[in-house]
Amino acid sequence: PPTDLLGAAGPGSLDHPLTYVFTRRAANPSEVVISDEEILMRRVVDTPVQRDVTVYGSARMSTKLADSAIDDLLAVSGARAEATSRMAGDLRSRATSAIDGDTATAWQTPLNAPTAQTISVASDEPYDIDGLDLVLRRDGLHSVPTRISVSVNGGDPQSLVVPSVGVGDRSERGGTAEVTVPFEASGVTELSLTIDEVDEANSIDWFGGSTTVLPVGIVELGLPVQAVVPEAGSALEQSCRDDLVTLDGVGVEARVSGTVGEALDGELLEVTGCAPATLEAGENRLTTGIGAETGFDVDRLALASAAGGAPGRDTMQEGPEPVTPAPANTTEM
Repeated sequence: PPTDLLGAAGPGSLDHPLTYVFTRRAANPSEVVISDEEILMRRVVDTPVQRDVTVYGSARMSTKLADSAIDDLLAVSGARAEATSRMAGDLRSRATSAIDGDTATAWQTPLNAPTAQTISVASDEPYDIDGLDLVLRRDGLHSVPTRISVSVNGGDPQSLVVPSVGVGDRSERGGTAEVTVPFEASGVTELSLTIDEVDEANSIDWFGGSTTVLPVGIVELGLPVQAVVPEAGSALEQSCRDDLVTLDGVGVEARVSGTVGEALDGELLEVTGCAPATLEAGENRLTTGIGAETGFDVDRLALASAAGGAPGRDTMQEGPEPVTPAPANTTEM
């Protein structure tokens, strides 16, 4: 940040409150044609005197995480699902959405790559299968599988035909089709399903004008096991950690708070320091973690110090400092 004003104030700057605010240069996570300018923040904080600071800011759950890492952060229990890939930028399109019992969610493959994608489900409890009762997204905006390969417990895959239902009509946005694929197995603890062939649904790419193959959406695999996903309004179960923010290479304890729904929707979550940090006189190097490794992309960070150098006010939690208005000047005529 600029240093001329603080340099001119020198040690006298300690008589005033001071807050540094930093923002990461980042793209919209759902824009697959644009990458972040910064995958993390690196800033030099130069202060003429030592100050203690309150650390706070905002972050988003990283869209670069693997399905299993997302489920770990959300405290998902029950059966686990993982996919080779999913719709870019959409955390709700992960594999777990095909085994959560919620018809409003779906595992969605990437654009232009609906085939050769695999979803794998693992369960601690063995179960039997007497037909796969698939629920597929069929609304003119999704390609629809016509042939799949299924393997259980690491065995050889079986090629199976999916009854044809067509791709549907766009007037039926969010519509589904239920199909039963004949398949039997017993003692299943691991199942993998690969999409081999599809009825393509297409659109025109807004960026280059070329034809885009729309994704497959599998709403439910129809298995007798499910993932248990916390309700959207449930709080994220996040404890203090030291990998989100560092000062001069030393981790600053902070936690991320918000709800499961906010995290999955890519909304801003609060970052709150668990204890004050210290800025030494001179240069301090501030760094944030890489979201693909920590689970959260820190987008904004503030270091607040009060007059006298004590930790300052977290305005996201407490609001701004109240200001007492000056007495009104009155003139008698």
